[in-house]
Amino acid sequence: MVGRVKYSKGNKVPTIKEVAALAGVAPGTVSNVLTGRKLVAEPLKKAVLEAVAELDYRPNHLASSLRFGKTLSIGVVVPDLTNPFFLERRAPARDPGGGGWVPDAAHEQP
Repeated sequence: MVGRVKYSKGNKVPTIKEVAALAGVAPGTVSNVLTGRKLVAEPLKKAVLEAVAELDYRPNHLASSLRFGKTLSIGVVVPDLTNPFFLERRAPARDPGGGGWVPDAAHEQP
């Protein structure tokens, strides 16, 4: 590990800045390692991945969507959530990145 830094404790989740400080790199380098968009030298990549593991850092996709103004989500409206036709089609639509099926039953008719 490149250096030690005081980082989040308790219920606060670690930030990309804390990962960068612990790894001794810039936050952009952490982003590049995690997204794979740009090549990063192997020693820096190793330091970032060690810091990510040590802090148990997980990217916040909601925060990212707010920052960049896009969610990469698709909304689907169906007339009846109890109909097997619709239930069978929801499984393939699940997001492997942690999203999922969010039913809204608030608008059911009596």
